[in-house]
Amino acid sequence: MNYTDIINRAFRTLKSGGVWGFLVTVQLALFALFAVGLGVGVAAAGGAGGLTRLLDVFRSQSAPNLADLTPLFIIYGAIVVASLLSIPLSLLSYGGTIRLTDEAQAGRPATVGGGWANGARLMGRVFLVELVFGLITIALLLVGLVPMILGIVAAARGGSSPSGGAIAGICGGFLVLVLAFVAMILMSGFESLAIRYAVIGDRTAGDAIGAGWAAFRARFGSVLLFMLILFGFSILVSIVNGAVTYGIEFAMLGPAMFTGVTAANSGSAITRWLTMYAVLIPISTALGLVVRIFQSAMWTAFFRQLTGLEPAPQATVAYPPYPSGVGVGGQPAALGYYNSTAYPAPVSPAQSEGAAQAPENRMPPTPPQPPAGYAPSQPPQGQGFEAPQVAPAPSPAPMAPEVPQAPAPGEQPSNASGPE
Repeated sequence: MNYTDIINRAFRTLKSGGVWGFLVTVQLALFALFAVGLGVGVAAAGGAGGLTRLLDVFRSQSAPNLADLTPLFIIYGAIVVASLLSIPLSLLSYGGTIRLTDEAQAGRPATVGGGWANGARLMGRVFLVELVFGLITIALLLVGLVPMILGIVAAARGGSSPSGGAIAGICGGFLVLVLAFVAMILMSGFESLAIRYAVIGDRTAGDAIGAGWAAFRARFGSVLLFMLILFGFSILVSIVNGAVTYGIEFAMLGPAMFTGVTAANSGSAITRWLTMYAVLIPISTALGLVVRIFQSAMWTAFFRQLTGLEPAPQATVAYPPYPSGVGVGGQPAALGYYNSTAYPAPVSPAQSEGAAQAPENRMPPTPPQPPAGYAPSQPPQGQGFEAPQVAPAPSPAPMAPEVPQAPAPGEQPSNASGPE
């Protein structure tokens, strides 16, 4: 896995206008839903009169009764109803964001309308996947909490001398609870892969969970290292977010940031708190959108490399330079390889023409030559390629027969035809 390329792709995804436009419209729809719920709750609580009575309760130093807090309960109830109604919108936003980050990284158009359309189409399978992981999370919590709760109950019944079994139950339950939290953290990586198999791979919920589990087991080390990288980014983001939030609160509230609303500063403190929230909410929302897009883009880029949709780029090898005075293949640098000083200085056209007219450079024109590999069966005539006329070789003269000579006196005649 090329984690540097994954981070770079996530930062490039932050520049996608379609992803930003989709999440901004979703956030505005959520704000509108909560505003409607809050308005309905305030109206049901008695309108401005109910809010005035509620503020009087906060200014009073005496303990409020249940009737005085009725407007607050009504407002909270309306907010809870608005939160339940926002669940489908959150599922649509989750699936649409994943799909748009994939479109942006694949080089396809990422549009606001496409995010809404794909989010609505994939809402059902996203809900099923999240439901399965929600049930698994609840089961892990129960596995850790039940033994510890039973141990606490047994220790409480034992009075000042709890039994060893109760203490063991508390310690064992706490250990199991820690392991359950670790398992839930790892399950978040499993869920991130499964939901992308459902959204990007366009699989059913069951098939996506199975494929996500297979990929999670096969590449557990890569997933764990990637989650540690995301954990480091989350720490950095928390530091920045905390610095921005507390800086704005201290600048706008001053000492009231620590004292809260009291009878002495109720009027001015409430005004400053409302003004502070009016400034802080848009800034916090913008930072939250940056974090959400970046994390979703990181997981999408990781998923694309993991599944082969986006192969990791091959690392380039930097070859060492040739030694001074040596060119390619060990040739001298005078040939001009890798050494710019070895190239001859450029000459002007006038210098080139003068050099061509120099007496030592004047050469007779080269006669036309046949093309390479040209071997005609019959020499062409009249084109400058006439075959030379060669005189035939003279025939050898006939040799005269040798005349036999008479033997000298006292010499035996030889038999030329054979042995004696």
